[in-house]
Amino acid sequence: MTGKICCLTLLFLLFFSSVFAEEIVLNMDGYDALVTRDGEIIVAPDRYHAIYELGGGYLAFGMEQESENGFQKLYFALGNSDGNILTETEYTHLEYADGIILFEKDGLYGAMNEKAEVIVPCEYTWLQKCEEGFLALKSDTWDTAPDNVYILDAEGNESKSSISVLDMGKTSSEGMIAALSADSYTYGYLNAKGEWQIEPSFTYAGEFSDGIARVSLGSGLGVINTKGEWAIKPEYDALENTGEILIGTKYSKGVTLIARDTLQVIAEFSGKEVYAHGLGEYIAVYMSDSTLVVSDKGENIFAAPGNAKITYAGAGVIVETEGESALFSFNGVQLSVLYDQIIPAGVHSGRELFIIADLEYGGELTAQYGLMDGEGTLICPCEYRLLYPLGEERFFAQRGGYTGIIDASGMWIARFGGDS
Repeated sequence: MTGKICCLTLLFLLFFSSVFAEEIVLNMDGYDALVTRDGEIIVAPDRYHAIYELGGGYLAFGMEQESENGFQKLYFALGNSDGNILTETEYTHLEYADGIILFEKDGLYGAMNEKAEVIVPCEYTWLQKCEEGFLALKSDTWDTAPDNVYILDAEGNESKSSISVLDMGKTSSEGMIAALSADSYTYGYLNAKGEWQIEPSFTYAGEFSDGIARVSLGSGLGVINTKGEWAIKPEYDALENTGEILIGTKYSKGVTLIARDTLQVIAEFSGKEVYAHGLGEYIAVYMSDSTLVVSDKGENIFAAPGNAKITYAGAGVIVETEGESALFSFNGVQLSVLYDQIIPAGVHSGRELFIIADLEYGGELTAQYGLMDGEGTLICPCEYRLLYPLGEERFFAQRGGYTGIIDASGMWIARFGGDS
């Protein structure tokens, strides 16, 4: 089967994709910690080299151990939000999905229930939750030989499907998983019974979301429904689903905006150098002479110069030109002074907050971070080596030899280092 600014931006994406938790993981140099929102230490930063949340109240607690080849490798144990360890520290990967914990050990996959009881033995080269059961593979997923698909029920009882595949999707969506047929060398969608729910005929097949999926026939990208019927013809070079809007791009021709609910065209922008991307609940459209913010009704609600980069900011936009950024309202009023970088940090106690950055380009790029509100008022000056949101009114911070949590006013809630 064929198988320090960028990091800060990734942390913001992880933050916006998760729900605020009562417990907070602090990823620090050397060891991680687990604390409450009030700063009470659940797990001190002296044992685990990595801690990450899985969902469902579970966490992975990782320790570096010597592997068979003599190198240090990170192995994880399953634990809960109270810091209790539920398994041995022996897994190279843990993942939570619909009440099931998938695990990897020695290159093979299995599954356990929420009591940490193994329900699928660790003997599969690929394993994915699909509705009430699982789909699995047993053969080498990295070679070019066909792989038989196996079906497992909720108790782990196994049966063999008649289907062979060359590639399999990583996640199940709406009861289906995209897979590359070993017979036709095209993609289709398998159901939880290991049968073709949508017959293979595509050169690309994406995940389903709210009843539609992006697919390609080679001539271009389009959209199908769960019956495999075309909802949007395959005529686009790129097709982005923002949730509310589908953005169809034809290279050197222009961009079409399509309403997600009705699948009707709401706006079109023509030109050889026109492109667009999702911007929160809006769309940013980049043209040769201007950059537009377009609503889900196809209305132009903000315009900036053609060389500007735009980021969604809730009640307004962040406009970056020539390496400097400012916060603007949708009616064009500049709300903040210029900063080297402005990054949305979410809504906290009803007010929108932003990370601001002071960048220094010497022998190497260095950055200091601060905090401002949605009116452009400075809350914390740019004196933090690292600063990013952890949850409601809580931020990870590094300053003056300390690492820990501050609130939205800059007060330390918990900190490690120095004399503490």
